Amino acid sequence: MKQLSTFIFLSVTTLSGCTNQDIVDYRFQMGYPLQAARISISGEVSAIINCQDRKIDIISDSSGGILSRHVKSRLANICYNNEESFQVIYKFNSVRGPRQNMIATEKNRTLPVLNTYELR
Repeated sequence: MKQLSTFIFLSVTTLSGCTNQDIVDYRFQMGYPLQAARISISGEVSAIINCQDRKIDIISDSSGGILSRHVKSRLANICYNNEESFQVIYKFNSVRGPRQNMIATEKNRTLPVLNTYELR
């Protein structure tokens, strides 16, 4: 009898935690690629993703291959728990400004001109 009451108590407490009615969207959020961030590239990639075979067919890429490499490297995340095929367009919009352009904010690589007559 103790075992039966313990089983009922445990099953009720376990199942009560499973009745959460909150619906959460767990779709994959694509991050901005680092290579494109270094040169402040914006653009879009159009692709057909086949999650059953784990293959991506790139239809168009406006960045010369940088953004499509980023999408291909995220294939496991995109197809996680998904077995269908779909056509998708990923748009990457970089924030414009001097702080976001890593090449423009890079320090000068030339040596400063030294004046030998200058007092320090």
